Amino acid sequence: MLSLHSLFNRARTYYVILGSLFVLGCSSDTVNEVDEEVFATSEGTIAELRKFYNDGFVDTMISLGFKVNEGKTPPNLGGSFLITPFVLNASNIDGDQDNIGEGSGDYQATFSNQNNDMLSIDFLGNSNSGQQLDEGNGSFVIGSNGSFGVFAKTTTKLGSSTAVTAVAISGTLTATGIENVQFFGAMLDDNGDPQKIFIENNSGRMYIDGDGLAEKVSSQTN
Repeated sequence: MLSLHSLFNRARTYYVILGSLFVLGCSSDTVNEVDEEVFATSEGTIAELRKFYNDGFVDTMISLGFKVNEGKTPPNLGGSFLITPFVLNASNIDGDQDNIGEGSGDYQATFSNQNNDMLSIDFLGNSNSGQQLDEGNGSFVIGSNGSFGVFAKTTTKLGSSTAVTAVAISGTLTATGIENVQFFGAMLDDNGDPQKIFIENNSGRMYIDGDGLAEKVSSQTN
């Protein structure tokens, strides 16, 4: 079973208890200047995702089967959704292949402050360990016809090393939750990785809900 807390560090052992997704992570409190330009003029396209992240990240995400639901009319996502069981679906990291299809933990994603004029949204996630909050203020949200994609940036810390990481979530909103939800976590910039503990830049792992539906567990007013 692949440990959630190994999402951004190098694969070494897999027979450990499901834990915190990012070990210790926090996000920037503000959207940077480049992101503001993306939001202000966005049409909700893959080309804009390349500007928000980088070409390598987007190419990796798509190659692993992540569905990018383009458009500038995403559904109102305000609320919390529980992805359980949280199952490894795809990876481009050496050593992960034998763990595809495994997973028994859960991950809760909460969305708030959605602004469809700017195509921005706040994202908060936490793993079943309860020890980790993954926060993306001013994240990018796109989509149409009930389908969407949310794209956040976070900072991950392991010991004294830090890295710029990313989370992407997609699916189709229904009355009961998110159908066909996909969760992708990847490395954007390992800052040189002097301790050789992080996965490589633009590498990552994709997870799905094992029963196909991330149930809505609470609602929020944006």
